[in-house]
Amino acid sequence: MPNNILAVIEGVALRLLAQREHTQQELCQKLKRRGYLQDEILLVLAKLTQEGWQSDARFVELYVAERAGKGYGPLNISQALQQRGVSEALIETFLAKNDVDWSAYLKQIYFKKFKQIPPVDFKEKAQHIRFLQSRGFELDQISGVVDFTA
Repeated sequence: MPNNILAVIEGVALRLLAQREHTQQELCQKLKRRGYLQDEILLVLAKLTQEGWQSDARFVELYVAERAGKGYGPLNISQALQQRGVSEALIETFLAKNDVDWSAYLKQIYFKKFKQIPPVDFKEKAQHIRFLQSRGFELDQISGVVDFTA
């Protein structure tokens, strides 16, 4: 493999990383779409990872902060990261050690959507619960916010 091809691939990858963080899988897919060979891409990605230009851990850290700030729960974030090629072990490690206060985010989302009005009947309560579950929160987290007595 000529070094000039590897330099071109590295330049393209660095331009992509300059725009935003990417996982290795995302970079690999984007470079494949541009017609580069898998072996060449893997060599370049290994070099970029070794030099610290690309880091899945850094991507996870930024992604969790961004998505949590937009009101998404740990299940939603975990699933999205898995689709982007991040290992389950890295996701679980980061979500477990991260200091994100999921209950605070959950309350913020809930009261933004439903104000201070408690659900009046079972149908409305189910609607509130489904909304929060669709955002990626677990039922035990939701039970601390939604009044289950209605």
